[in-house]
Amino acid sequence: MHDIGRFADKKVASVAVYKAFRDALERFGHYRGYKRMVQSMGECGSYLQSLECVQGVGHDAKLVSANFCRARYCPMCAWRRGLKQAKLTYDKLAHLLDGDEQLGLVFVTLTLRNVSSASEVSLDRLTEGFKALRRRKLWKRSRGGVWAIEITDRGRGYHPHIHAICV
Repeated sequence: MHDIGRFADKKVASVAVYKAFRDALERFGHYRGYKRMVQSMGECGSYLQSLECVQGVGHDAKLVSANFCRARYCPMCAWRRGLKQAKLTYDKLAHLLDGDEQLGLVFVTLTLRNVSSASEVSLDRLTEGFKALRRRKLWKRSRGGVWAIEITDRGRGYHPHIHAICV
């Protein structure tokens, strides 16, 4: 039987975010197309159609149809985007490793100092520094890898950084 619980948890979170956005729109008015996004978030994941394996127990069902809002702030859609990105990352790294047991993975984090406002975040400086690093002789020995930019804010200002996994 299909484990619907993993969707149910995300649906509960999505409804909470939807209600917060809906309440904000009711209080502050409708701005720049957010009304449609909020409406689609409210309906996100309300329809899921899956096919179950005829062999039954121990086999996952395959999701064949659903209504997802694809909104950036929707917990269900963010979870689904994360699953897709994880699969793409895994496939890319598996291709780069290509069965060579001598190769290993190196996890690299490159950071800039915290800044007080989002407008001060210099993604150009961060990406240009990463490009310069990749042009160095040491980096040329790498087969490749994957990388992503992350900006966190834990109360001490915005902290831009790059995470990279290199082969």
